[in-house]
Amino acid sequence: MGCRSSQMTDDWVKGDFDNKARPSISAWLNTHPAVKWGAIAMLDVVALSATQLL
Repeated sequence: MGCRSSQMTDDWVKGDFDNKARPSISAWLNTHPAVKWGAIAMLDVVALSATQLL
């Protein structure tokens, strides 16, 4: 007899784990789009400068 997805099983744990989660850089950049686009523009400038030096 299978377990339905709406039923909790023994491998579920209740609680708040926000203090255990490590924030990711990509999640932070998605919440700060101006910084994200600024970083992309800076990388473009660096790449263009590097190609001009070669």
